[in-house]
Amino acid sequence: MGKATAASPAAFCATSFKMVKLALLVGVCGGVPIGKDNKEILLGDVIISKGVMQYDLGRQFSDGFRRKIDVQHSLGRPNARISSLLAKLETQIHERKLQEQITHYLTQLPDPVFYPGAHEDKLFPADYQHKHHRLQDCTTCAACIEPTDPICRQALVQTCTQISCDDTHLVQRFRTNERYRPSIHIGLIASGDSVIKSGRHRDAISSDTGAIGFEMEGAEVWDTIPCVFIKGVCDYADSHKNKLWQAYAAATAAACAKAFAQQW
Repeated sequence: MGKATAASPAAFCATSFKMVKLALLVGVCGGVPIGKDNKEILLGDVIISKGVMQYDLGRQFSDGFRRKIDVQHSLGRPNARISSLLAKLETQIHERKLQEQITHYLTQLPDPVFYPGAHEDKLFPADYQHKHHRLQDCTTCAACIEPTDPICRQALVQTCTQISCDDTHLVQRFRTNERYRPSIHIGLIASGDSVIKSGRHRDAISSDTGAIGFEMEGAEVWDTIPCVFIKGVCDYADSHKNKLWQAYAAATAAACAKAFAQQW
């Protein structure tokens, strides 16, 4: 994890292999629940980068953080050939073809990756805090009323089941999570050195920048070598995130990378 950690091997590759036309950065990311054109993003879906911005670049003032999102501080655009392919994949016919290829590769895995199930795709409102909800369990969490109030350290590492997050607060989703049919989303990915575990901050950054995913490796890779990020959505970048979906999201990203390479 970390921008600098990924930047060094990317720079070495660019120096050693000067004819590389495309590099793929494949892995997992946090997703924004509602993407472009109000299209829902579910766990296991795949986000393909059309652009990358560094969400933790800016100035910290006493009243808050000011992010640099102007043209001068934005990362470069993909080259013409990559942009052309991404534009093609945004059309319905090619998006559907890519989807079919991903489904094929997922069903052909020799050792099926554990699929958590649609019932484990849980999205809580951005202001519903991940804390002990039984008042008798923790005095710190019981006193947590405002979004900026402290939450006990134990709650931060426990699951929603352990701290009794109430499923009646879950956000209704209109799409259904299907094991072999993750959706493809092409858009802006936000990259930085900090893990986003706050629905409020996730939505604020997305509103400011238009980002639909959050990851921690690519900001300094993007301008080093011609590349595309392909990331499986393993959480919603909120306080309820856990590692249950990571293996499956990694598999959907890998299947998409294989299909993307064929399209290239």
